Amino acid sequence: MKPGSMRRSAILFFGTVLACDAPAIHALAPESAKSALLVTGASGRLRLRALPIVDGFASTPIELDPPVELSVLFYAESLDELMIAEGEHVDVADPSRPIPRFDSAVVGMYTTGEAVVFRPLEDAAQLESLRVPALNAALCARTNGCFEQSRANLVCHRPCSEPPQPLAPKEATQPAPPEPLRLLPCPTGWTEVSADSRTFCEPRTVAERLPCADDEAHFLGDLGCAPIGEACPPGEFRDDLPTDKPIVYVSNNGSAEGDGSIDAPVRTLAEALALATPGSVVALGKGTFEASLGLSEPMELIGACVGETTVTAASGASLTSTLRVLSPEVSVANLRVTGLRRGVSVGPAGEGHLRGVLIEGTTEFGWLAESGGRAFGEEVVVRGVAGRAIEGRLAGELEGRRVSVEDVTGVGIQIRDPSTRARFEDLVVLRTVTTTSAPREGHGVIAQANAELVLRNTLVESTTGLAISVYGATATISDTVARRTQPWVDGAEGTGLRVAEGARVRLDRVLVTDTPYFGVDFRDLGTRVRAADLVVERTTRDARGSGGLGLYSAAERIDLSRVRIDSTQDRAFVLRGGTAHVEDLLVREAASGVVIERAAELEMERVVLVDSPSGLELFSSSTATVADFVAHSRAFAVRVDDSRLKLTRAALRGSGANVYGPDASVSFADVFVSGSQSNGVTGSEGARLEVRRLLAERVAGAGVTMDESVGDFMLEDITVRQPSRGPGGDARGVRLDAIRATLSRIHLEDTEIEFRDDSLLQEPSRVSDLIVVRGAAGFVNRSKVVLDRARILDSSGEAILIEDTATLTATNLEIRNAITTTTAAGVGVRAIGSGAATLARFVVDGCEASGLELDGSQLHSIAAPTFAASDGAVTGSPTGFVVKALPEFDLGDVLAGVKYQFTRAPFEVR
Repeated sequence: MKPGSMRRSAILFFGTVLACDAPAIHALAPESAKSALLVTGASGRLRLRALPIVDGFASTPIELDPPVELSVLFYAESLDELMIAEGEHVDVADPSRPIPRFDSAVVGMYTTGEAVVFRPLEDAAQLESLRVPALNAALCARTNGCFEQSRANLVCHRPCSEPPQPLAPKEATQPAPPEPLRLLPCPTGWTEVSADSRTFCEPRTVAERLPCADDEAHFLGDLGCAPIGEACPPGEFRDDLPTDKPIVYVSNNGSAEGDGSIDAPVRTLAEALALATPGSVVALGKGTFEASLGLSEPMELIGACVGETTVTAASGASLTSTLRVLSPEVSVANLRVTGLRRGVSVGPAGEGHLRGVLIEGTTEFGWLAESGGRAFGEEVVVRGVAGRAIEGRLAGELEGRRVSVEDVTGVGIQIRDPSTRARFEDLVVLRTVTTTSAPREGHGVIAQANAELVLRNTLVESTTGLAISVYGATATISDTVARRTQPWVDGAEGTGLRVAEGARVRLDRVLVTDTPYFGVDFRDLGTRVRAADLVVERTTRDARGSGGLGLYSAAERIDLSRVRIDSTQDRAFVLRGGTAHVEDLLVREAASGVVIERAAELEMERVVLVDSPSGLELFSSSTATVADFVAHSRAFAVRVDDSRLKLTRAALRGSGANVYGPDASVSFADVFVSGSQSNGVTGSEGARLEVRRLLAERVAGAGVTMDESVGDFMLEDITVRQPSRGPGGDARGVRLDAIRATLSRIHLEDTEIEFRDDSLLQEPSRVSDLIVVRGAAGFVNRSKVVLDRARILDSSGEAILIEDTATLTATNLEIRNAITTTTAAGVGVRAIGSGAATLARFVVDGCEASGLELDGSQLHSIAAPTFAASDGAVTGSPTGFVVKALPEFDLGDVLAGVKYQFTRAPFEVR
């Protein structure tokens, strides 16, 4: 006011004018207004007065000195709710706050004798300097009030409205169990047995080979020894010789002048062949006959019997065969072929049939088909050969039934070269050994170089180095047993079955047992194997300590079904490169389970591993898809190192799964883990891991633990319960360290969930639908977590702990019954040491110490801990909210729509 001007004063009421020249302003207050703030004066010299409004009228008169600008701020809340005392507020001391946000406002100029003309207040910038006393959050809470969420720290509503109930978390879906093995029904001749709560098929029993007389053999399928060929006749010649063919008789008692009749036999085979015509029968009597003959015409050569008729090599070059078949329709029966040269060969254009023949003590080979020759035999025994007992080469063809190869120095059967074919049924290959000049021979059966081999109902026993091997050839092997393979002379190796060099092999109903290196060995580019009903038992390490593997594959592709591997001193199944499809695999008592490495690719369905330290291992950029997997193992059930695995429907018993490396990417679905002495599922070193529908029970370590992830980590439908914490065991059901994770539908019992050190990641981890019973949740070491829909019941100590600059934002949270223990107070949510908690839509009930706690007593060097809460209820605790060593904390941060009820004290500041 200028000096000397007239001062006019007036007393104003809203709606009533006391002074004759005071303006009427009764129409200004909105119907909803319960209070108003009157602001007078210019910027920098503002005066503030708080007025209640009752029935649209102010109850306190105001004296004004015109001219003055008048602003009226209207509030839908009462002054009690605004926690502003009625009257004038000048020079408000701290603690103070800005004026509350108003619902509507007008501004006008009051001058003497003039009506005030009000207009809506459009610029409230000049009001920003106004302060009112700070809200008294403790008083608000004690009087059953709370702050309004939309005006946090500004309005106290009494009584506090019932906060919205938190949305209930969804229950975790339980995993589907793995499908059982499909090993039944058993193949014909196999026996159904049960062990380790599993039912599987035992191959038919092959009787031990009995020692027999030199003219007998223990043929496969027979109970004991039987004569080779027909029994010896009482006379010199057989009495069942053909009657419709000419016969030339040969006898040691014959003479060069004989005519070949039974009364005048000739003495030598050469003489008999000179008399024979095509289609004739040459009958050999009892005795020994020298020969080095080419049978170049159709004929039958029939001895009296193997025990008493012998054709022996004539003196001469060893490369000459004792008998050479060079014509079709040649047969040899009931005799023995011996001598230090080749035995019986079938050459170009030849077709030779052996029946009841013993080939013994020959060199280089016993029985040979070559150069297109065709050799057929039944009840043929090749014994004591130095070289190759039976050989097919250069497009020769061999077919034998009831064949026995015994005591060979060299190779039992060798088939090689394109278009060479061999087929054997009821075959025995027994005791092949090496020599110092050929230390890597001793093979039982070997097919090479594009030959074709068929073995049916075969026993290969006590061979050296390799029982059966197929190199670059084609083979079909069924109903076969390879057992007791011996190592080379230097003690190295000893393999039951090897397929290599691009071979193509089909295996059906095969047993490989008692080998000192590899049971089964598939290898090399181009090699393909298809096997069904394969059993590998008892593989041991060799004299060097190497081997002990049940099934090894570095082949291009293998397809296996119904496979059992028992009792290996090393790994049961190794896939080193290449591709494999495996169905129905049972591994028992192996030193190690299944190993996949060197960029191998595996598809596997229905697998059971019993009594093995380890289960499934993947290394070096390998890939596997595995379904219906069961492992009973002590060290780990699954290990993935820089590889990729998709595992569906698995039961891991006795140990869990470990995933390592930045190139590891694993997806688990429908997995049970029980009885693990360490963690249930572990991921680290940058691995990427997704887990869906996991149940972990009786785990000594963490149910799921993950750290140092470089990518996303996802847990969905996880249940961890009944932990069996051993010495040093991790008490956490889920432990996540330095990762960004997405978790949904997590159910924990008697255990905890913990997030820690996520400092390198910008985005928070997200958790939804968390249920913890008799456990807790911890957020530490700079972890950042957003939590939605969580229920934590019956905790011992803190239900939720946030510390070490960790950040938790939780919505739809329910905590009930946190009890005090000897080591920790029963607190619903506790923030300490720079931890930051933000809660919305929550219930904390029945905590023995306090509902919420902010503890600055262990202040972190970075910042003080913080706590914000809204739209919640804290009930049934001695203290609703405890603040320690933080006198500057604004309690209004935890009173925005938060109802403190049935507590001894809503707030406690220590």
